[in-house]
Amino acid sequence: MNSILFNMAGGAVLLTVVGYMITSFIVTPAVLPCTQRYPSGFQLTFDTSDGKPLHAVDLQARSGSREWGLLNNAKVVDRADKSSSHVLEVKLAPVDEDEGTTQNGVGFTWQPHEIANATSACLSYSVFLADDFTFKEKGVLPGLFGASDVTQIDELSPDDAFAVRVGWGQAGDAGLDVRRPASSGYWETPPRKTMWPVGRWVNIEQEVKLNTPGQDDGQLRLWFNGVLTIDRGGLPLRKSAQSELTGVVADIGYARTISAPAHVRVSPFLLQWQ
Repeated sequence: MNSILFNMAGGAVLLTVVGYMITSFIVTPAVLPCTQRYPSGFQLTFDTSDGKPLHAVDLQARSGSREWGLLNNAKVVDRADKSSSHVLEVKLAPVDEDEGTTQNGVGFTWQPHEIANATSACLSYSVFLADDFTFKEKGVLPGLFGASDVTQIDELSPDDAFAVRVGWGQAGDAGLDVRRPASSGYWETPPRKTMWPVGRWVNIEQEVKLNTPGQDDGQLRLWFNGVLTIDRGGLPLRKSAQSELTGVVADIGYARTISAPAHVRVSPFLLQWQ
């Protein structure tokens, strides 16, 4: 009897070891959200030094030469749930109705000098879409970019730059609008469709790892409320070492044509790098 029990115990241990080995091959270890893996960074707040909301003209003064819509379509307001002091509310309306342009919402860049030598970065913020928000037209939200010439990030196929904007599709699905050399621009979707919730805040985390120039080893990741939804590797995000991580391209609006009038609220941006 003792011999039988000993053999049964040994068999159980063996099965446990074999099961662990098989699981380790099949199951991919979870990747922690990038905010938990990166050192502390900088936050782009919407407050003055004494805690008051910034005016639109102050936002414009903090932006670079690539800017639109801040004076007409942006204002800093209180966050309803009081979890942070102030958030940016963007009206998805034409920038200049007299010109009949399709450009809408707001667009600006945030370029901290300290990020220049980083090889990867993590951008995090929260987004609120109202209950009546409609997804008739594709739209974009802030994302990371790298370029020696900032004008390149608006090209579908930049010469040597990249921009990865978070966004929504026409069906309300989440994804990434990717611009990189020799790509003609494309929409990166999760393996399993992820839909944008409405009527509540959504926490966004985006990670970009630069490729080694001449090699396809760049990486893009996107988390929705702490859940990894996109994990795409093997990417040539840049051609040369001069195309470094530059900062945040904060475009908020419809991607092509203006759909229904709407408002989007975005929390302050946290930018971390290493």
